Amino acid sequence: MKQFWKPRYSVTLTAVLTLLAACCMGIALVFVIQLVVGAYPDYVWERLAWHYYGVDTAYLQAHFATMKEALLHAVLPYAIGILVSYPAAVVLLDRLVRILWNIRKEDVFSKGNVESLRAMSWCCFFAAGVLAVAAVWAEVDFGVGLAGLRLLSMTSICFIGIAAAAAFAGLIIRVIKNCFAKAVALQEENDLTV
Repeated sequence: MKQFWKPRYSVTLTAVLTLLAACCMGIALVFVIQLVVGAYPDYVWERLAWHYYGVDTAYLQAHFATMKEALLHAVLPYAIGILVSYPAAVVLLDRLVRILWNIRKEDVFSKGNVESLRAMSWCCFFAAGVLAVAAVWAEVDFGVGLAGLRLLSMTSICFIGIAAAAAFAGLIIRVIKNCFAKAVALQEENDLTV
């Protein structure tokens, strides 16, 4: 029986998904930049206020001139967290593409792949730290002012979850990097003995 799914297909699928992730990151970057510069009309900000804080927006209306100003103040830590961690995501995707090209060239256990995995793990750790700081900053800066109306916003909970997932991914990539480094060392030993 013929094998339908070949390893080359898997590498191609991963490359396509990497390209799709890069496109989604570009779209998200445009959205975040537009959010920070306030390019959206007022009705978008009002809907965002209702979704973000529910029907109780009295605190916001009492302390800020407009709903747009209040929400920009609330969203700014998250937007800055995304913008600061964006270069790490770009480096991570670039290194992933490099590894995929090396796999396609049948050069799996190489020092270049070990270095790419090392960079990818540090990118994950960096993004995890930035997103966790953004979530804490948003809660300390804005959450305390709501005087117990909520313990943590859903956005902060999501950011903390994403930060934990990024840290865990960085840890897994680090272990894989150590396995690759050991395989490269064994391969070099075998090449010297032959």
